[in-house]
Amino acid sequence: MERELISSPNLTQVISTHPYILAATIYLLWAERNLRIFQNKRRDLEGVTTVILEAIRAKLSSLSSVKFSVGNRDLCDDWLLDS
Repeated sequence: MERELISSPNLTQVISTHPYILAATIYLLWAERNLRIFQNKRRDLEGVTTVILEAIRAKLSSLSSVKFSVGNRDLCDDWLLDS
């Protein structure tokens, strides 16, 4: 399911709607890079993906002033959030 979410056709729309998604992905990939270089530790692809998705879900679920729309409801459904 996470693979489907990452490769979904509406990912561009989600990123443009919620810039946090792009920022969190870049930040967490950079943190993974630093972990590999400086601490000689690494996570597999599933581990990195899980960390990124959990951070994004946490941020999206913390948004309080979001107006209701079909697009937002679909976004919540895609990210497994309560709408």
